[in-house]
Amino acid sequence: MVAVTPNQLAQVWHKPENVRNICIIAHVDHGKTTLSDFLVSSNGIISNNLAGTIRYMDSRPDEQDKGITMKSSSITLFHQSPSHVNPHTGEQEQYLVNLIDSPGHVDFSSEVSTAARLTDGAVVLIDVVEGVRTQTRAVLHQAFRENIKPCLVLNKMDRLILEKQMTPMEAYEQLDRILVQINVLMATFHTAKIFRDEEERYTLEQEKSKQKQGHAITTDNSTTVTQTEQSDDQPVVSSTVLDREIDSNDFFSPSKGNVVFASAYHGWGFRINDFAEIFQKKMGMNKSVLQEALWGSHYLDVKTKKIRKKPARPNQDNMFVQFILSNIYNAYDCVLTNRNEEKMQKIISTLNLTLPNNFMKRQDHKSQLKTLMNKWLPLSDTVLVMVIDKLPSPKLSQERLHKLLPELEFSKKPKTDQKTSKPPTSSTRRNVKIVRKKVKKNLLSCDPSTDSEVLVFVSKMLEVDSLPDMQRALDIKNSIVGSSFSSVRFGTEMTREESIKQNQQQLDDFSSNNPNTLSEEPEVQQDTQVQDLDDIENHLRDHFVGFARIFCGTIKVGQTLQVLGPRYHPNAPDTDRHEFTVTRLYMMMGRELFPVDQVPAGNVFAIGDIGSFVLKSATISSSLYSPLFSSMHFAAAPIVRFAIEPENLLEMPKLVKGLKLLNQADPSVEVFVQETGEHVIMTAGEVHAERCERDLRERFARVELNMSPPIVSFKETIVNANKQDVIVQVKTANKQCTIKINARSLPDSISRFIDDNADRLKFITSSEDSVKDDDVKIDSQNVMSELREVFESSGWGEEWDHLWSLGPRRMGPNVLLNHIKEYPSPFFKNIEGRANVNVIKSPPSTSADNSQQSTNSFDFLSHFQQFDTNFISGFQLATNSGPLCNEPMSGVCFSIVEVTMTEELINTLQKKKNSSNDPSSQVPDEQFSYGTFGGQIMSAMKEGCRKAFEKSERRLVEATYKCEIQATNETVGNVYSVLRRRRAEVLAEEVEEGTGLFLISANLPVAESFGLSHELRDKSSGAATAQLAFSHWQVLEVDPFYEPKTEDEIEEWGEQGNLAAPNIAKNYINDVRRRKGLLVEKKIVESSEKQRNMSRKK
Repeated sequence: MVAVTPNQLAQVWHKPENVRNICIIAHVDHGKTTLSDFLVSSNGIISNNLAGTIRYMDSRPDEQDKGITMKSSSITLFHQSPSHVNPHTGEQEQYLVNLIDSPGHVDFSSEVSTAARLTDGAVVLIDVVEGVRTQTRAVLHQAFRENIKPCLVLNKMDRLILEKQMTPMEAYEQLDRILVQINVLMATFHTAKIFRDEEERYTLEQEKSKQKQGHAITTDNSTTVTQTEQSDDQPVVSSTVLDREIDSNDFFSPSKGNVVFASAYHGWGFRINDFAEIFQKKMGMNKSVLQEALWGSHYLDVKTKKIRKKPARPNQDNMFVQFILSNIYNAYDCVLTNRNEEKMQKIISTLNLTLPNNFMKRQDHKSQLKTLMNKWLPLSDTVLVMVIDKLPSPKLSQERLHKLLPELEFSKKPKTDQKTSKPPTSSTRRNVKIVRKKVKKNLLSCDPSTDSEVLVFVSKMLEVDSLPDMQRALDIKNSIVGSSFSSVRFGTEMTREESIKQNQQQLDDFSSNNPNTLSEEPEVQQDTQVQDLDDIENHLRDHFVGFARIFCGTIKVGQTLQVLGPRYHPNAPDTDRHEFTVTRLYMMMGRELFPVDQVPAGNVFAIGDIGSFVLKSATISSSLYSPLFSSMHFAAAPIVRFAIEPENLLEMPKLVKGLKLLNQADPSVEVFVQETGEHVIMTAGEVHAERCERDLRERFARVELNMSPPIVSFKETIVNANKQDVIVQVKTANKQCTIKINARSLPDSISRFIDDNADRLKFITSSEDSVKDDDVKIDSQNVMSELREVFESSGWGEEWDHLWSLGPRRMGPNVLLNHIKEYPSPFFKNIEGRANVNVIKSPPSTSADNSQQSTNSFDFLSHFQQFDTNFISGFQLATNSGPLCNEPMSGVCFSIVEVTMTEELINTLQKKKNSSNDPSSQVPDEQFSYGTFGGQIMSAMKEGCRKAFEKSERRLVEATYKCEIQATNETVGNVYSVLRRRRAEVLAEEVEEGTGLFLISANLPVAESFGLSHELRDKSSGAATAQLAFSHWQVLEVDPFYEPKTEDEIEEWGEQGNLAAPNIAKNYINDVRRRKGLLVEKKIVESSEKQRNMSRKK
């Protein structure tokens, strides 16, 4: 095919109805990049013979080395098909397909999230031998969450023929099983969504019912009873609701044309539609009837030429096997299995195929088969036609807008900013209403006109070596290349020539005229001054472009737009907002970028010069009042940490700059500095960590690095071992305040709920002003009512009124209870609207005899309330760093039983309070020689929580992976030995029907997972592969401080226990403490050369 020029592509950009934005998603090694190669070859970018081997979309060297995709990349493809003809002009319609190839490895699932956000449809690939795997479920669920429509490609059909040597009927049964699996999975997603929506609807109705009930109390009591009876009803989802909500088009069926059967390795693929067109003329049947009959239990009666649902004779093949699979098997048989050139010639003449002149002379039979099958059933045309027919254009994808832009639903009443107490002005409210109404109209029509508001979402930042406007400098550096390029390639190393030194002044002038480098700190900019050759290369190469999609309007070079960060709000327009002028726009072509002047609505593109404004993702708009896009969901959270430092410590500034760039370029990596001063990166797994290290060394920091062994996260908890609660007593530094605390284990259901809803709780507890917004207030009421229900169902309902705080960070799975008499828990009561955090009323006095006692109690409480936050802060510090190894606590409940203050302290606090009102009566600082009293309470609270924790049965909580291993029958024994040595808990073992492959599911501790893939390859000779994904946290049921106590235990283990047996929990604690520089219990020989002689010299 003749290569398509960017100018041809740009002509179709302005027709959003002819644009398709799709991503390819699948499990690792199921053929995504191979399929992408054939789609790319359809535009003449690469040769059809090289498709499937060149891996064009994998531009990174490590992607080529490992054979897996690590970064999602986009390319714009042009397509014309005889099946799509314009009825007015009679010419073939021109279509544009923005294709995004995404990774399949679980470590890079964040790349799938960024790709799914920019697309309207997805092509799901499944290996027909392996079937639906773990990552297949994960990426399909991600696509469902983003509300993008999927199509299915059942890939690697050649494996059923050549490798598994199945008969055509066995192959059909295998295909049918996979379709059942994937459709059951889709039904599960839809059913869960319907139940969630029904529960939300029921909750809203309950809220409205309560409001009506409150109004009815003032008018009629009978109405109140009726409303109360209705409020007791539970949400019920009937089967009719399920049938109505679940559309049959949401499932995969070959008869509907949303399933392609393919072999990307051999370059062929077909839909049922293709064979229905072939046989409708030969059989004289209607195409739609044939399309329905060519899949499923449909059989052709040869005598009557009728289609029946039951076979006319025993062992009769159905029509899919008879008319489709048998012909494909014949082609493989005559070319590869049982070579027969006469039969090949007959097939070529029957199908009327035009093949190269030297086709029959080729010695490479696999190449012959690939050419034959690609000419007969071209894969690229089949997939692209399915994409155009079955996946929506940007104009028809309005269903997902409410998820992408939830703020449009609240445009009638704009939110009050969390950081600001000022209410929105009338002009702001009016402008927000007008702009968002216009944006909503433009979005629904995908309006590309210049009058439309511009709304762009940047899903991630891409790093490139250079940009086209840097070409003059690149020509100086690469003098042997000659003419300037019209595009820029990703990941291409540039040659360093001696002629650069002669053109030093030209490079300096160029650098001074292009200050838009990705360096944010002044000191880093000073370090990157062009001083020598390496600094020049760093200065030229460090460039980022935004991976973006425009949803409405047209973005143009020279246009002034607003970058709106996640914390932006119209009521505080200067917060998290940057104004910039568009200087660079690009059409993405896989490894290349082509500069363009404008991009209309509905297209995926790249935008330059925003690296200074966008960290990871952002909304770009032409108005200050536009809505923000919702945040993306990442399936794999980073959990594996590595400490990193340069080999030469003088190069630390370069590393700091590199870490900043890495954090910007990677959607899922987390970079932070520990209290010890270590620079730590947090990754999703080993493969992800290897990629981050390579990026730092070769691209961002450009220094040699020292990387620590993996730092595994642990948590600390306690278990109730039939022991009574021990009350610990601590005093402040001035000995004038005593706090009594006890610790006990928190029920798993409560800690699990807090962990699962950490984001919602964080938003509620972060600011008191946040509950002023109506939508936030509703959500806060929902999550608080849900938390209360969990307390009650766990048997802790009586403790709800004593709830004081959560920790650490006010949202962690630990609880602080307040059992101080006559002192309410202000924070959570304030959220429920039952009390105010700043008001504490004195208890009522019932008689004159206890009036003095009440007065003293009120004096104590009036002073105590000002230290409420200090108690909470001490609790936060304690739960953030436990006593075992300074790891966060989990599932621990601390109760403050009693707090007492001396009369001297109360008088001192009263004097200090009076002195604040009367400057002439100042209290000398000697009264607080141990520091502020609030700080003393924080320290005492932290110490008390840690002591109460140590008085209980302590345990470690370890992170656990869900491990799925695929192995052959011969290697299962070796796999089990590897899992047993790594303390894995095998959950299930299944045998894939028809394949002989074993699928083993297990829970594997993260601490024991490192090097698993390499060990499995060694033990199984490459026949076993593992896929790891974070599952949950699990208590390690080993007492790190076990000591025999009963006579039986002492008799079995000795007085000091079995010292020879390793204590896994103790070893983990010592490893973490040693890494953090804490004390470790270890016997050290003072002098190994000296020997003590007990005998006396005579």
